[in-house]
Amino acid sequence: TRNVIPFPAQLLRIAAAIAVLIALVFTIDSLLDDSGAPLAQEPLLENFRVAMARRVQDGFGALDFKGSDVGQIRTYIADTEPNAPETRPPLPYQDAATFGCQILSYSDAKVTMVCYRRSSAIVHVFTIARDALDDDEKAPTTARTKRIGKVPTAMWSDDDYVFLACAQNGNLDSLSELLASSQR
Repeated sequence: TRNVIPFPAQLLRIAAAIAVLIALVFTIDSLLDDSGAPLAQEPLLENFRVAMARRVQDGFGALDFKGSDVGQIRTYIADTEPNAPETRPPLPYQDAATFGCQILSYSDAKVTMVCYRRSSAIVHVFTIARDALDDDEKAPTTARTKRIGKVPTAMWSDDDYVFLACAQNGNLDSLSELLASSQR
């Protein structure tokens, strides 16, 4: 018997085929939510929740501004992006310490993310203009919780904005407790 060593051209074809398969798997996975259903690209409430939760789960990169003063964060956002949603601490986070923010885009709308720390819980609150989400179903005025992947979330709204809290390093119970403490 004779050992046959594949020619470099054959090795390149095999490597290219493996690379294409890997890319295809990652592409299909990114188009599915946690239930395996395809994500619509419309700016709907649940799509917003899933997109921001994935951002927290996958890592969102460096903060645009770091600071523990909400006033400084507001000033930074207003000066940097005048069309960004107004940043004000939602009721559950009135007494929580901030440590930074980011200005993002979602379906052509500006989104602010303010990061809060309360005890050992780290919560990122995303704010988007209510009218930026084309949805027949309006966001609830009282927080509703839901886990997206590994990220506990809570969504609520006021007259102008939709707020989405995503707990990093927390569980759904800790997020629920944090929100419940504001209702007392």
